[in-house]
Amino acid sequence: MELQAYLAAAGLENPLPPNAFEIFSAPEARDLSEPLSTVRPALRLADAAVLVDLALLRHRFLAAYERMLELNADAAVIIRFAGAAPRVEQVQAAHELGQETPDRAAAFWAWFEATKAATLANGAVTVSTVSGHSRAAALQPLAGQHKLPELSPETWFSILRDSREGALMLHWEHPADAALAELDAHRPIIDAELGRRKPMTLFKERFPYFDKAISERISADFEDEIVRGMANEYRSLLEANPVKVTPLGAVFVGTDKQRVGLALLDKRGAVGGSSPLRPAGDWQDRVLRWLKEQRARLIVLPQSAPAGEWLASLEAFLTEQKVRVVKVSPAGMVEARSIDDPILRRVSPEEASAIVLLRRAAKPIDEWCRIEPGRLGLSRVQGELTPRRVNEVLQVVRERVIASAQPLSAAPVVTGGLRARSTAPLNPDITNIRDLRPGLQVKGIITNVTKFGAFVNLGLKQEGLVHISELADDYVAEPSEVVQAGQQVSARVITVDADRGRIALSLRSEAALARGPSRPPGRSPMSGPPRRTMGSGMPATVMSRTSTNVTQRPDDIGGASDGDRMKALRDLENLFKK
Repeated sequence: MELQAYLAAAGLENPLPPNAFEIFSAPEARDLSEPLSTVRPALRLADAAVLVDLALLRHRFLAAYERMLELNADAAVIIRFAGAAPRVEQVQAAHELGQETPDRAAAFWAWFEATKAATLANGAVTVSTVSGHSRAAALQPLAGQHKLPELSPETWFSILRDSREGALMLHWEHPADAALAELDAHRPIIDAELGRRKPMTLFKERFPYFDKAISERISADFEDEIVRGMANEYRSLLEANPVKVTPLGAVFVGTDKQRVGLALLDKRGAVGGSSPLRPAGDWQDRVLRWLKEQRARLIVLPQSAPAGEWLASLEAFLTEQKVRVVKVSPAGMVEARSIDDPILRRVSPEEASAIVLLRRAAKPIDEWCRIEPGRLGLSRVQGELTPRRVNEVLQVVRERVIASAQPLSAAPVVTGGLRARSTAPLNPDITNIRDLRPGLQVKGIITNVTKFGAFVNLGLKQEGLVHISELADDYVAEPSEVVQAGQQVSARVITVDADRGRIALSLRSEAALARGPSRPPGRSPMSGPPRRTMGSGMPATVMSRTSTNVTQRPDDIGGASDGDRMKALRDLENLFKK
């Protein structure tokens, strides 16, 4: 997306003010990766792809801005050469040429840009292994010449990683001579300095960091391409049509060192049973026999597995037996099994994986939102990408999809889920944080559940926080026992700090709020650790996924005074994400 499009969306000055680059590149500036409903009402229903473009643009600015700070460069000089949307590989050249006379600076800047464009279009990089390195033989397939227009992102990031580790050496081929031949207007100035030297010799003297600049540009372009692909994949996972057939069976196939996991979702949408099975002998027949005994009408399989031959043979067998099969992504399975869920804790890893597949098939948006998107491993080269860029872009997608997937009624998620769409905003009369006031009742959607509470999307740039002590009328030991990501709630505003973007919310009833913070049942403020007890569940304000009898678990926090609790609440404000 071009800079002017961003300016129009964000409502900033157009044409650009002199300090434009600093305005949207400084870390304290408005975060472009946030959903922009508070920036421009027209973007309230903007497509996720638009918001992804804005987030990537934000990070392009940040990379250039951080390089400018490293060099102690003047933003006005950078903008004079590179324009209002400079890229990171341009900053050092613009900074150094700013010391030259205008004519010389213009000539060498034109040569720099022309050589960069020619390199990206027609250049090549020759890769060689380092003699004596322990991985030299294994990396031999990467050796040789790679034409840049034909280079794939996966190959490039593999080359980059191994070169950083000292296993590979890179030799760049830059068509600086050909680029210079195209610069008729600037040739007299460059020729005067060239003398008897070859053009490439002079070019390397003037721009010794050019190889690094090209590497940064290739990495940035490939990273944008990969992150966009990850965003599209994540969006497709969240927006998948839920499977409504029950009973629903699942078979998880992992590595060839694991057993196969079997699980069933009954007609009530609850886990009806699970079992591990060793894939030996007539294991496919035994899988089918177990599924038939459970009367499963449809079978969920993972889209892929390390033990690919096992998965392929099982799918072929079930197809031959005329068993209906649907496939679900196993991305982030280890993370999904690690969620603090009592059902997953009491079964084997293989069974837990099968249960996760079932839930992803039945309630995709609910289940995928239980894991931080940056931890799903949606790309094989994710370890080479900028973590904050990946996390922010995927968060944008999640918040956009959640905001557009509001339930039409207060029906529990188990019956309707979050797939019933509505284009109405969560809180039509609230367009920014300054519209909030203590005591106001608001609607929201849980976006993340932590040990200390839950974050709530209110349809604003800022999220609200419900502290663990404000999740229910009665004592709550584990937030995940009473709320889950994707759940719609009706909350009451406790405090608002518009300057810092802080919103404190409560899910407790008005009468309970008047009593003060909730404590473990039967305990005074100075009593010891809480005993195991039965809570009364969520108040009537919670709209979905509610249990009226939740078994509370003891935690390791002793009793505390109201003052201590208020101090803890203030400390926890620092943990706000936005």
